Amino acid sequence: MHLFNSKLYPLFAILGGVALFAAIIFVLYNETRLERGNAVLYIPSSTLESTIESLQKGGYEIGKIDHFVMRFVNTPSKGWYKIDERTTGRFFFFKNLHRMRAETIEVVLFAGDTADETLTHLANDMLVNKEELSKYYNECAHFKEGEMLAGRYDVARGVDEQTLIRYLIDLSYDKIDLFAKEHFGANYSRTKLHNSLIIASLIQKESNHPQEMPKISAVIHNRLKKGIRLQLDGSLNYGKFSHVVVTPERIRSDKSLYNTYKRKGLPPEPLSTFTIEALQAAVEPDKSDHLYFMLNKQGKHDFTATYKEHLSNIKEFRAYCKERDDEKALIEVEAKAKEENRSSAGKDANTSAIEYNAANKEHLSNIKEFRAYCKERDDEKALIEVEAKAKEENRSSAGKDANTSAIEYNAAKAISPDINITRIIDETGNEKSKVIIDIQKN
Repeated sequence: MHLFNSKLYPLFAILGGVALFAAIIFVLYNETRLERGNAVLYIPSSTLESTIESLQKGGYEIGKIDHFVMRFVNTPSKGWYKIDERTTGRFFFFKNLHRMRAETIEVVLFAGDTADETLTHLANDMLVNKEELSKYYNECAHFKEGEMLAGRYDVARGVDEQTLIRYLIDLSYDKIDLFAKEHFGANYSRTKLHNSLIIASLIQKESNHPQEMPKISAVIHNRLKKGIRLQLDGSLNYGKFSHVVVTPERIRSDKSLYNTYKRKGLPPEPLSTFTIEALQAAVEPDKSDHLYFMLNKQGKHDFTATYKEHLSNIKEFRAYCKERDDEKALIEVEAKAKEENRSSAGKDANTSAIEYNAANKEHLSNIKEFRAYCKERDDEKALIEVEAKAKEENRSSAGKDANTSAIEYNAAKAISPDINITRIIDETGNEKSKVIIDIQKN
């Protein structure tokens, strides 16, 4: 027995020394201070490389020994993590990281909003600083607008501004990159993708109905192919004008590259956030010959291939608007009558009737005045549309009989009986069309 122990003693001594050395190394490593960064992290995939990259982006200094150690502990899965400040020791930080899941809330990025509007909503929803959000957005964004896909996102409570912006942009571009590879190939053109993002934002500005988006996309692509100006109100809803009604005056005065009533082609940049459905429609338009679309009484759009059909839809929608306004005016008058009758209880009935009739007459006068304004505004817009159409047709009809253009523009009378089309002769003796609209003021 003594002999056996004496033979094993060197082996035990070696193993004990190794264990003691390992214990010393472990203690020294565990006690080495870890430079910590953000309290909240997002790990985009369940891989060691993704975890290390997320930690480094979050401000954590990860060394080669840390890489080695992390291979022997549980790797965190995809998601949000909130660092437990009570965790002590470098080794135990990595060992317990997979357990530090963060509580999340849902935030919504609304389709059609500008970056500034989106950042305002985020600052209010997440209780963070908007100026800091804007700072990091400008650092991370590829373009001024259209960097974050509209939709619902789960975000950790307590997230800092930089991590939030990076998460939203990275997640959006992961989806966009995958989409581009599926539709344009692995080595897709950045220019082609950029144009698709612009078209997607235009589609989103014109409609929120997914079933209409491919039809609107077809109109845009058909006009681009024919070299016709897009003439989209949505193109003028950029920047601070994002949700401002486009008026004839605005169409005339806006000299930006976004005014598709005056300039051919696409605007220079996306206008706003958009959905993945809008992007899908941008690259997969309907197969049609449609060149126009007009809002209808159902709140959707009617699509047509000819300007004559388009004018007919305009006339029909205006008739509906007038009927709707008449009904609304009737409801308002009846409501006012009931209010007057209630307030006149106990008074002389004749006095109440006289007062009510006077108020009613004044109210109807205001309605009439407002309708006159609306008619004038619509006629001005019609003038812009018809003049633009006239210029387009005159260029395309070079060498043809001048009467052809005039005949086609007789369809413009469908807008208003006040529209007249005459022909004049320019200095070279050539005939060309001229549209004259006399606005009758009642």
